[in-house]
Amino acid sequence: MTDELKVEYDQCFDNWRFLVGLRFTVLAFFLTLTSALLYAVFTQPIFNNKPYQYLVSIIGIVSSWAIIMLEGRNRQLYDVCINRAKAIEKQFYTTQGQQQSTVSDNCLAHLLYSAPRQFWAWHTGAIYILYAIAFLIWLGLLFTASCGGFPIQPVTTHGTG
Repeated sequence: MTDELKVEYDQCFDNWRFLVGLRFTVLAFFLTLTSALLYAVFTQPIFNNKPYQYLVSIIGIVSSWAIIMLEGRNRQLYDVCINRAKAIEKQFYTTQGQQQSTVSDNCLAHLLYSAPRQFWAWHTGAIYILYAIAFLIWLGLLFTASCGGFPIQPVTTHGTG
């Protein structure tokens, strides 16, 4: 493998690792923010006001949709990195006179791309399910706001003395 291809191959995996990390960082941030906002919605009296109910619901819907779009684009870039690494592996191994089976058996990009995707062990599917649930929660809250408002129950603290 030439030095240029080796550098490009390494960059493919550096970018791939970055994108994988980004996916889960965005997921963790989004779910934490959504949880905090939902807690506020159901515990703070300010959300008894209809304008705030609409506002927070619309913000939740728009941010959920934006995150879903970001995940889709991230997935595209992720696939580009793996496909380019696969092409470099194929080019390297076939110029070495090895069979196609050697390429798929011994190369990281081929192994990553061809890993079985079962429903119960599929990151992308799980991520989309979590984002869809958040989106539906915000949509439901918008519907609830338009039908009479949120069932606000302010949290009360009980003394321990």
